[in-house]
Amino acid sequence: IDIANSMIIALRNPLRQKILKLLLGNPKTPVNIIITKTNGEQSVISQHLGILREAGIVTTIRKGRSIEYSVNQRKLNYLIGRVKEMTC
Repeated sequence: IDIANSMIIALRNPLRQKILKLLLGNPKTPVNIIITKTNGEQSVISQHLGILREAGIVTTIRKGRSIEYSVNQRKLNYLIGRVKEMTC
């Protein structure tokens, strides 16, 4: 599967879209803040973050015992470019 296709599949879920929107406005967001802002359960949010990370949409940085998530802007720009190519 093309990288762009796997990213689109990962973003088809409304909760993952909500997480992406949160991270776009708040880079380096700790996982506990993501859980709070999305009103989700820890296990559910962790599963969705794993899918986003596997698709290359988010990156992680460990800060002590916490993990901070950010949007992988390079990959997101790649996806936007591929979508433009497909629609033009």
